[in-house]
Amino acid sequence: MRIFFDTEFIMRDNGVPELLALGMVKETGETYYVENGDVDVTTADVWVQTHVLPHLTGPIRALPQIAKEVRAFLGNDPELWAYYNTYDHLLLLQLLGGWRNVPEPARVCHDLATILMLGDRIAEQMPKQAGVAHNALADAYWVEAAYATLMDRPI
Repeated sequence: MRIFFDTEFIMRDNGVPELLALGMVKETGETYYVENGDVDVTTADVWVQTHVLPHLTGPIRALPQIAKEVRAFLGNDPELWAYYNTYDHLLLLQLLGGWRNVPEPARVCHDLATILMLGDRIAEQMPKQAGVAHNALADAYWVEAAYATLMDRPI
């Protein structure tokens, strides 16, 4: 099952990101959105305060509950897609207890940015974001639409 996702996060001084929000969209249309209630948003840098925090919409849950819900949402055979996926995948793996604790297909996250760079399509051909930028669920919807554009598949 293809799952398109995005995260919003605070980058800590030690270089480790801390999850703020997670948005996921299955190719079937089912969605999941949540915000981390265990993070201190008052420590966010100015960019996150300006571009991310105003778009947080809830629901808010503790990390253990988020992990449980995400496991259920992913199922046993997820095919993960993100845009510039490095931190998105890292945060997902952290949330679920590390690489060995996720279903094997989720150990790989397909990177839409790489396909854009290697492919013959240019950024102008990508769909415009329909929702609010830097809202994890709206961004996950955009990843799904961009995938459909790149692969010439309807969503």
